[in-house]
Amino acid sequence: MPSKRLICTVTNDLNQDQRMLRICLSLQKMGFDVTLVGRLKRSSLPLSVVPFKMKRLPCFFEQGFAFYAEYNVRLFLYLMTQRFSVLYAVDLDTIVPVGLVCMVKNERFIFDAHEHFTETPELVDRKWVRNFWSKIAHFWIPKANKCITVNESLANLFTSLYGNTFEYLYNVPFNESSTKAIECTANRKRILYQGVLNVGRGLEPLITAMKDLPECELCIVGEGNLSAFLREEASKSPAADRIVFTGWKHGEDLKLLTRSAWLGVNFLESRSLSYYYSLANKFFDYIHAELPAVHMNFPEYKQIVSKYPVALTINELTSENIVSAVRQIIDQPKKYEEMKKACMEAKNEFTWEKEEKKLIDIASPFLEKS
Repeated sequence: MPSKRLICTVTNDLNQDQRMLRICLSLQKMGFDVTLVGRLKRSSLPLSVVPFKMKRLPCFFEQGFAFYAEYNVRLFLYLMTQRFSVLYAVDLDTIVPVGLVCMVKNERFIFDAHEHFTETPELVDRKWVRNFWSKIAHFWIPKANKCITVNESLANLFTSLYGNTFEYLYNVPFNESSTKAIECTANRKRILYQGVLNVGRGLEPLITAMKDLPECELCIVGEGNLSAFLREEASKSPAADRIVFTGWKHGEDLKLLTRSAWLGVNFLESRSLSYYYSLANKFFDYIHAELPAVHMNFPEYKQIVSKYPVALTINELTSENIVSAVRQIIDQPKKYEEMKKACMEAKNEFTWEKEEKKLIDIASPFLEKS
C-alpha cells in the first residue's frame, strides 16, 4: 500500500526549525510520505539534507501584512495542486490556506500552535491586527481534526479558548547521551544567547548588563527584526569588545558552540502572554549541552526548575536583575557545578524519543483509511 502523503506548512525558511525537522523525521519514520513547506528568503542558506521532502515558496515581500497575504495565497495555490491525505498547519499564519484546501478536498488537518499567536509582542498593542488573527483562530482551530502545542500551560489555555482538546509535545532534542559539555577555555566566561533577535527577547537589557560583568563575554547567535539595531547598541557599549554577533548557525555548529559556553540565557518580556506561557526550545538545548542558564520565572520554567535546578530564574526583566543572577553564579562555583549535574539528570528525562511516542499516538489515526 502506498504511503499516505502528509504536508506540513510553516512560514520560516525551514533550516532553523528544529521542532518541525524532528516532527517530520518522526512522521516519515511512522510511514507517512512527508513534505515540509516553508518560504524562500533572499538570505536563505541551502536546505539541510533530510530523509523527507522540503519545498520553499519564493515571495516578493519579506515581512508585514504584504508577506502574510502573499505567502497564504502562494501556499493555497501550491496545496491545491498537490495530492495528500493529511495537512499539518503550524501556527495561525498557515491555518487559513490549509483549512480552505481541506474543505475543498474533503481532507483532514492537524493544527500545531508553537506560540500564543494573538498575544505575541508584535500584536499586543495592535488592536485591529490582533482582533483579525483572533477571529481566524476562533473560526479555524475548532475545525482541526487534531490540535497540538508546545507545553501543558498552553494546552490547557487553548483547550479552554477554542473548545478543541490540545495535546502537547515538548520541543526537546534527541537524546545524545554520549555528548559531553566542552570545558570553556576562553579567557572570559562566555554567555550565550541563541534564537531570534526580535522585540521582547530581553536583548537590550542583556547588552546593557555586560558593562557590569567584566569577567564575561556575550555571544549572540541568530538574526531577526532587531539585528541592525542591536549591533548598533552593542557598538556603543563600554563592553563592545566583549559582545559578538555570529548570525545563524547550522545545527551541528550551534550544538558545538552551546556546549563550549559557560552560561545560557533566555529572557522574555512578561507583558506578552505568548512569552509568559512559553517554553523555548533553547531551554532544553541548554540542558542537553549541560549548560547552566538564567531564565524568566514563568510558569513552565518555574515548574521544571523546581524539580531539576538547572538554572536560576529572575522575576523581572532588567539589566540589574540579569547582573545579579549572573553574579550569583560567578560567586558560587559550587552552585554552578550543582546546576551542571542537574542538567545531566534532566537531559535523560526530556528527550525527543519520549515525545515521539506521544506524536505516534496523535498521528496514528491519520494513517488509517479515512
